[in-house]
Amino acid sequence: MRLGSVLSRGITMIKGPVARGSIIGLALRLSGLALMFIQTVLAARLLGAEEYGIVTLLLAIAQIATAVVLLGYGSFAVAEIPKGARPTTLIHHASKRIATLSLLVLPAAFLSGVFLLGELSWSLALPLLASIPVLAAIQLLRGVALGLGRPFWGVAPGEVIRPALFVAALMITAFFAQGSSALFIMLYMVTAIIALAIALPGVMRPKFATASMKVAASDKRNWDRAALSFLGIHLATILQLELATLMLGFLASPEAVGLFQPIARVSILLMLPTYALSIAFNPRISGLHAEGRSDEIQSLARKHTLAATVIVSLAGLAVGLGAPALLWLFGTEFMAAAPLVWFLVIGRIVQAACGPGAELLAMTGRSNRTLICLALSLVVEAVLAAILIPIYGLAGAAIGVAIGLGVRGLLLAAASHSVLKIGLIQFWRAAPYQLKPLT
Repeated sequence: MRLGSVLSRGITMIKGPVARGSIIGLALRLSGLALMFIQTVLAARLLGAEEYGIVTLLLAIAQIATAVVLLGYGSFAVAEIPKGARPTTLIHHASKRIATLSLLVLPAAFLSGVFLLGELSWSLALPLLASIPVLAAIQLLRGVALGLGRPFWGVAPGEVIRPALFVAALMITAFFAQGSSALFIMLYMVTAIIALAIALPGVMRPKFATASMKVAASDKRNWDRAALSFLGIHLATILQLELATLMLGFLASPEAVGLFQPIARVSILLMLPTYALSIAFNPRISGLHAEGRSDEIQSLARKHTLAATVIVSLAGLAVGLGAPALLWLFGTEFMAAAPLVWFLVIGRIVQAACGPGAELLAMTGRSNRTLICLALSLVVEAVLAAILIPIYGLAGAAIGVAIGLGVRGLLLAAASHSVLKIGLIQFWRAAPYQLKPLT
């Protein structure tokens, strides 16, 4: 009876729309990460460490510029459309913001490239700058499609189809032409335009719309203010992955950036266990918080911490031991950096052991605390990079990232404890009282 009840409950959960959306999102996410890994391998082999470092710096600039141009409207659409915001009105308003901000941000992106590289040829600059508003439009449509409850159309065009097209283009290039940074950036732009065209059907014929065809100017200003908080989180998320890249480009050389990137990409694989756990964990925490069941939140957080730490530790051990073979895929010149993977592995394990502070804050409406913690940890990482990179080079960058991950986890755990009374100690110790059974 007990086994039958569990199976019946599991089948019911899988049939639910939220569960189906989560499963689709996870499958697409895994596919996208696999394609991005293949893209990184092909790019490193085609370009070599120095030119790969150049395009990596340019793409980091493009990601930051895209986030600023979008103004947070991608994530804002996910939150507001289910509440009744008219998709076409939101797209029209956000598109005007993208066009206006592009006039200011694109020159700044160009100057940033010149600052980091010393010079920036137009063969690199033009396709790079052209791709920024296109990428912003893709992310806007992604948010609208997710807000409409269309996870495939939301995730697939930008995170699966575009990297798949890019990988195909790089493979063709490997057979018929000599790779160069200019060709790489051109292909990057072209595949982004194709992905944008593919994303458009995902926002057509929405299932619902508000009765009003117009939104007052004051409401649109409120939209802008509300979207800014999403912009802050988006920028912080990007800088978590790209800060070391930018600091190496500023303090070292493009070649150092190119050598560091495969290490960073390999370590990202360790984020998958916590991502997968959060798909089921986050909505459950949100529901328990609404019901005021803090004891069960603590119990689930403790299980999440233990599971994430064990899985990330085992995966980290495999990644650390397999690093020489993994980096060989990128090219023999990258293999010398294999020992540095262990720094990032340790950082990821410490972060997992600090518990799901970010998830708890987000699911209980304290995203502003998350943003503050991310900003503080990024400051720590930037200071460490400024001190360590001139002395230790690539090892300094890896150490700075590892310490930054640990500091980030500790800050989030402390913030979770300050508002929910569930922090690092509670993540590892059972509550001293009888927990209520889950229903």
